[in-house]
Amino acid sequence: VKLTEYLDSLSLKLNELREKYASITGEYSSLDEGLKFRSEIVPLLSDIKTVINDYEKIASKEIYTLPTYPEMLY
Repeated sequence: VKLTEYLDSLSLKLNELREKYASITGEYSSLDEGLKFRSEIVPLLSDIKTVINDYEKIASKEIYTLPTYPEMLY
């Protein structure tokens, strides 16, 4: 059940990221676009990273086939 909650949350966050990204790009000057990215996109990426980190803690290796951070580093 917890696994499904993480995946549902991740899906919602990714959709939100796509929408925010589309609403920012091309609509503002470079400076304003950068400021919007910092204030709206960066916190959302942090939220996504948190969901993925929590998911990694409970996902079995059979289901979660992507490498974890330590596996990528070493």
